[in-house]
Formats: sequence, C-alpha cells, structure tokens
Amino acid sequence: MPAPSLSFALSDADAERLRAQPSASPRPRDVLTFAKPPLRGHSRASTPSPIPIPPVQLLPMAMPAPVPMPPPQRMPFGPPPTALTPMPTALPPFPFAGLAPPPPVPPPVPPALPLPPLPLPPLPLPPPPCAPARYKNSDCGGDKPRYMDQYTVPCEKGREEGCARCWDVVYATTCHHEPEELALALPRNDGKVRWSPLLGPFGHLERFSVQSHLAGAVVFAVYAAVRSFVADGHSTSGALATAVAAVTAVTYLSSATYHATAPDRELTTMTRVLDYTAIYLAIVFTAIADLAIATRHFDGVPLQAVLDVPAAGTLASAFFLWRRLRVSKHDTWEANVDGIGIDLSAEKPLNCTIGMGLFGMYHGDQHHSPLRQGCSFILSGAYFVLVPAAMATLGPEVAGVAIGLQGAGFGLLAFGFLLDRVLKWPNKALANGEARCMVCADSRGCVAHSHGVWHVLAVVSAAVCAVGREYALAHM
Repeated sequence: MPAPSLSFALSDADAERLRAQPSASPRPRDVLTFAKPPLRGHSRASTPSPIPIPPVQLLPMAMPAPVPMPPPQRMPFGPPPTALTPMPTALPPFPFAGLAPPPPVPPPVPPALPLPPLPLPPLPLPPPPCAPARYKNSDCGGDKPRYMDQYTVPCEKGREEGCARCWDVVYATTCHHEPEELALALPRNDGKVRWSPLLGPFGHLERFSVQSHLAGAVVFAVYAAVRSFVADGHSTSGALATAVAAVTAVTYLSSATYHATAPDRELTTMTRVLDYTAIYLAIVFTAIADLAIATRHFDGVPLQAVLDVPAAGTLASAFFLWRRLRVSKHDTWEANVDGIGIDLSAEKPLNCTIGMGLFGMYHGDQHHSPLRQGCSFILSGAYFVLVPAAMATLGPEVAGVAIGLQGAGFGLLAFGFLLDRVLKWPNKALANGEARCMVCADSRGCVAHSHGVWHVLAVVSAAVCAVGREYALAHM
C-alpha cells in the first residue's frame, strides 16, 4: 500500500526558502507538522509582504493497522452465489411466437359415405381337362371340304378324370379313335366333313410314335433278359451292360406312355416329366458302362471322372422338373404345327391342313427348349471323351471297331434329330399328299411323321451302340 502524501500551495519565494532550510528528520516518510494554522494560498500580486515561516518539524507517523472487512451480509431476496451455482450468462429468448394469434380451426368435415363396390369382371375359368384343341378345324370356304379334328380325344360323360379318362386316351391313341364329328361325317357322306387321308377314320397322329417306342422297349427287354442268363454278368462292365439294356427298355416304355397320353393336357403334364427323366437316366447308365469298358472295370479312374455325367444329368433333370412345377400347364400347352404349312399368326383359316392329320398339341419347353436339346445332345456324345482310354485298354483293332460302332450310333441319333427339329421331313411332303410310303392309314391308322422317324432312328442307334459295347466286352 503506498504511503500517504500531502501537497501545499505555496508562493515561489516561500517554496525557495523552504527548500533552503535543512530538514530536521532524515526519514523519508516523515510528514510536515505546522504550529500555525494552515496557509492559504494567495497570488503574488495580492500579498503585501512576505510572512516569515518558522522551521517545519517533521514527526514520524505511525501507519494504522488494517481493519478487517466484515463478511458479506445475506440478502433477503436470494441465496449468495457459490462456485457450484452457475450464474446466468444470458436471458432466455423471448417467446415472440406466443404473441401470434392461434391458427383458425377448420370446420369439421362430415364423414364420406362408402362408395358401392365396382362390379369385377368374372375370372376366366380354366378349360376342362379334356378340352378340344385351341386351333380346331376351320371352314376353308367355297366348295372345299372341312376336315375334322382327329387329335383331340373327346370326353365321355362321367369319365372326365382319373383312370377312366386315362384308359380312354390310351385306347384312342393306340387302337381306335372316334372324333367328335365322325358321327356327322359317316351318315351324311356328302364330302363336306372329311377325315384325314393320312390317318383314316379311326387313326391318330401319336399312334406311330407309341408303336415304335413299344417295339424298342420289347427288343431291349428281351436283350436284357437274354444277356443276364447267357453273357458274363460277374464283372463290373458286364453287369453295367445288362443294366444299360434294362434301363433302355424302361426308357422306351416311358416314352410310349407319354405319347399314348399326349392328347390330354392333364395326363401329359406328368408323363412328359417321366419320359425325360427316363431319358437322362439311360444316358447316365450308358456313360458309366462305356467308361467301365474303356478303362477295364474302372482301373485307375478317379471318382470325379465317374460322377461327371451322372451329376450333369441329375442337374438337367432337376432343373426341368423345377420348371414344370413353376410354370402353369395352361401356359405350356401349345400347338405343334411345325413343317406342315400352317401360319397360326395369319388372319386366315388353317389352310385345311389340320385335316391332314399332322396337327397336334403338346407341353413345350418354350425358351428353354434349346437348353434341353443341347444338354441331351452333349451328354449323348460323352463317349468320345473316352477314345484315348479305349485305344490304350482295348488295343487299336478292337478299339477301332468299338469306337466306329459307337460313332455310327451317335450319327444315326444326330441325323434323326436333324430330320425332326430342323428339316421337318417328311411333314410337308405328307401334307401335300406325297411320301405315301410313310402312310399306313388303311391298316393301322397311323403315319410316320418326322418325330416318328426320329423314334425309329433312335431305336436303331441304341441297338448299334449295344453291338459295339458287346464287341468290346468280348475282346477284353
């Protein structure tokens, strides 16, 4: 704390005289003490005469002791601020929104009356199980005759479903078929309603396919039975060759069942799956048997090489089974008029070609058809991967004969596929009244169309491959 100090207002002469006098006290903090009353300052002009100033005696002055400050008194309107109580730094914002008037309340809306439901169009009912074909016979106009639909098997009252319907369809396709309009055509005999010249009055398009497959099933069933008693069945390759013959017979029997039920949309949904499953099964057994012969009973063959074709066949069969379950049977049921000159997209009648007996219905694979055909074709040619092993195991001479017979069988199968799927021979020739050697309307009511020709070549192909297999077995 700084020491207190005093200041005086003196004239210049008094101040000089005061400075000239020595100080009586050497201490710097002494204060001047005057005996006379304090001087009052006058200006130099108004002072008549100088007043002598006695010497100033400086006395020591004791510093007063510090007085303690009283504690702050408690205010009556609130507690004292503490370190734990934060002081407000800013006032809260003023609620200007509360000064605005409240929004107007909208008037109550009366409840809307429910609208009456709109009438919905009736759902299309699925056609009955034995409905006629979509592209039934059409009037050609003029004096041309109108041919009857000889593919659809009509329903009899009380026999629309179950085993009775199955028997009616199988009997019509294999033995005797009476179309719906046959009862009108026979008594009139006026030439206005005719049956197909390729099928006769009681024939059917699927009859030749059924008969050719049944013949193949009988041939391979006899072959499997004879081989199980005559040939060596103790070796792995011999047992597999007998199994291939038996499975081939079952495959042809399942194909005959499919074609016998082909006119019925409901029955063929199941029998077509059975047909293709049996085909993949026969391909798998044939590939395993050929591998066993080419490697002398799987000598040094890894398990992966044995399971390649079975795995591929299983995947293909499973995929098409899944597709059959996913796609509606009403969407896959379509007409088969390939190669007979019928344009279903044209706005005109069917050119009367339906009466030629080549019109049919079937469950198609649609955009998956190339996938199925490609899988079957590649798996059927799996034997040619075994050519190096067969040459090393059987020798050049035996292997050359066996490989040649296997190649001839595969060539026949590919040629039949080409006729049926690409060239459509002899469908157009039959529709034009040609190729009469393919017609057996008078005796059995059938015609050898392109698919039937492929069936015959498939049976011959399997027989040629079996001969090559037996030749290799005999020279092992």
